[in-house]
Amino acid sequence: MFDICGENKLSDFAVEARASLVVDYAKNRKAIYVCSHSGGKDSQAQYIEMCKIIPHDQIIVVHVHLGEYEHDGVIEHFKATINHELVVLEPMHTLGDAILLRGMFPSAKMRWCTSGLKTATINKYIRRMMDENGYTVGFNCVGIRAEESPGRALKTPLVINNNLNAPTKNREVYDWYPVYAHSTDEVFDTIEAAGQAPHPMYGNRGDKNTRLSCALCILSNKNDLTNGAIAKPELYHHYIALERVIDHTMFVRQKNKQPVPVSISEKVGIEFDELEVQRLIPELTKRREELLAEKAAKEAAKEAAKAEKNKAKRTKKTHRKRDMDTIDLFTGETEREVA
Repeated sequence: MFDICGENKLSDFAVEARASLVVDYAKNRKAIYVCSHSGGKDSQAQYIEMCKIIPHDQIIVVHVHLGEYEHDGVIEHFKATINHELVVLEPMHTLGDAILLRGMFPSAKMRWCTSGLKTATINKYIRRMMDENGYTVGFNCVGIRAEESPGRALKTPLVINNNLNAPTKNREVYDWYPVYAHSTDEVFDTIEAAGQAPHPMYGNRGDKNTRLSCALCILSNKNDLTNGAIAKPELYHHYIALERVIDHTMFVRQKNKQPVPVSISEKVGIEFDELEVQRLIPELTKRREELLAEKAAKEAAKEAAKAEKNKAKRTKKTHRKRDMDTIDLFTGETEREVA
């Protein structure tokens, strides 16, 4: 049997077979397709491809908004390129607050920014939305492509999402990557064929930025980081100050098989205003103290609640139910006599 998600998963046959399977689910009116949209080219192409085969009213477009950490104009870009109402989700913490709390930046190997801020937020939304609206089948649609990296080339483009799947709640959820087999050129071709243009940061078919994501992303190359620093100088200074407050650099390089810290200013090579950085440091230091205090208070409250719960359990176990004829050892009276 041909494995449509196996060794030949990038073949035309596998792509068409996966799409056919997904479309077949759409016949179920209790099936919903959540298009996770970052505003980037891959998300944009994904949305276009989804609209070709999935009924309009079974698509929901969601965006986890990271505020100042995103490139400008992302929300406006959505309004110009989608024909659905945009569901904007807010993560529990801003990216800056998350960095201050953890005391470190995310990295290519530890992308907690994606898992903690984006994926967790979308998963929470999907669970609630499906349960509240009675949807029994869901597709978590993400614009991941095999060509992007060796790691993504190993992913399965259509698979059960074990974090969201809940048979006891009659909730069946899959991860689906509609543009998984697309090349970069095919992504831009898809966008142009729909009469659209990608976000302005891409320039002409990526001759400016190669990716959108955050304006200053740990996965970006020097070109994209430089463009981000020029477009958002306030954010550039914010990151430089963050590095100093948590004593952890945004990047690292290897020298003699040992990690060497590399600051964002060293990586980008753009001059910055030291006075502005010094102005930001006290603000960020205070913010970090507040966040850590809040975290400590929540953990203390959680431990207190846990201790109280355990105490109640112990009391219940040691409590001996007495009947009305039980003799009190100290008074010699029975419960019935007292009554």
